Amino acid sequence: MTQPYEWSVAEAAERIRDKRISSRGYVQALLARIRDYEPSLHAWAHLAGDWAEAQASQCDEDTVRGVSRGPLHGVAVAIKDNYDVIDLPTRGGSDLSDDKPAAADAVAVARLRRAGAVVLGKTAMTPFAAMDPAPTRNPWNGDHTPGGSSSGSAAAVGAQMCAAALGSQTAGSVLRPAAYCGVVGLKPTYDAVSRQGLMACAWSMDHVGVIARDVDDAALLFGVLTGAGPADSKDSDGQITVGIPDRGFDISDASDAEAFVGAVDVLAKAGAKIVSVEVPDGLQSLASAGILVMYAELAAFHRDLYSRRASEYPPRLRVLVEAGLSIAAPDYVNALRVRHHAAGELSSALAGLTVLLTPTTTSPAPSRQGSTGDWRFNLPFSASGHPAITLSCGFAKNGLPLGIQAVASHGREDFLFKVGRLFQQHSDWHKRRAPMKAGPI
Repeated sequence: MTQPYEWSVAEAAERIRDKRISSRGYVQALLARIRDYEPSLHAWAHLAGDWAEAQASQCDEDTVRGVSRGPLHGVAVAIKDNYDVIDLPTRGGSDLSDDKPAAADAVAVARLRRAGAVVLGKTAMTPFAAMDPAPTRNPWNGDHTPGGSSSGSAAAVGAQMCAAALGSQTAGSVLRPAAYCGVVGLKPTYDAVSRQGLMACAWSMDHVGVIARDVDDAALLFGVLTGAGPADSKDSDGQITVGIPDRGFDISDASDAEAFVGAVDVLAKAGAKIVSVEVPDGLQSLASAGILVMYAELAAFHRDLYSRRASEYPPRLRVLVEAGLSIAAPDYVNALRVRHHAAGELSSALAGLTVLLTPTTTSPAPSRQGSTGDWRFNLPFSASGHPAITLSCGFAKNGLPLGIQAVASHGREDFLFKVGRLFQQHSDWHKRRAPMKAGPI
């Protein structure tokens, strides 16, 4: 018999809808698990247990009256600490932010709650979504990073503290931590989901993201966040064509490369057509332009606060802000031009494909010592705004999860779900769970 913390979003919603468990009972089971493992994981910035139970009780009252709020009725989710949640502070992972409670929910949070979701609290993140590590540990091995900046969201889902969480991605901050923690991460097309109420990192590259345990849950949450709903899916029959880039995504470790080849083989045996794709020459310039734009926009966001409190900034963020402040306006404008052109080249390369498939990361999660991992395989697609998803595809020799990244044309999240479902139907990596240890380390 499975425990409530093992259920997917869809499974929990079904059990609550059928009155096999109350929403309050479900939330209490998750809170008990959090109490057991949070001392070693540090996934939460603000756990709102009493408030979550109160929200769940309201859902249960609606259930008794025969009223369903939506497809997430009574299901508990976590929210990254850079989204506004009414009556909770938005700290962005930093003590430099004030404790003033948000006056309203971010649009993404409001849509989840309108669909019936219960908010458990805010998850830990790197300060202001930059590169200084959060206190969070990887649920598979506490000596390794869970990745950043959506550290707590990925770790909480990976540790089965909740079935799903909101993250955000500017470079690789949804896909990388999801891959490191052995779960699914979805970065939709840029602006497919409203960013209103999301603390900015670099506004022309910030994406609302979803972290879940399987593709069906990611698709369900995406439908809620966009307002499209599952009935409006554009998913269709037909040949799946998976492109493998001819260069630019090399993995140094042989076991990691073997896992990627194995994942491609799974899709081929499942009926997908595998083709080699010539990577556009502009892909590297797309990444370089994205970095310059990201640094400039991050510095613009921080300029006033940094002028007053520079000495209090964490070291890596301080370097980024200083770098951004030194960028001249013509260089920023030129980077936007290069980025636009290179993104167009990438769109052309994707046009004949269902997805482009790459490793999600250069390696499994590195040590926690000063690192959140390498986002170089994710950054080009954040800079271009193309949708991407990461799926678990195996384990490294040290036992840490590995992931594959699928990228699709703008607006074709349905292609990501189609390929992701096919892969999960023919593999079981997404069913593996982290060997958690309770109590403090």
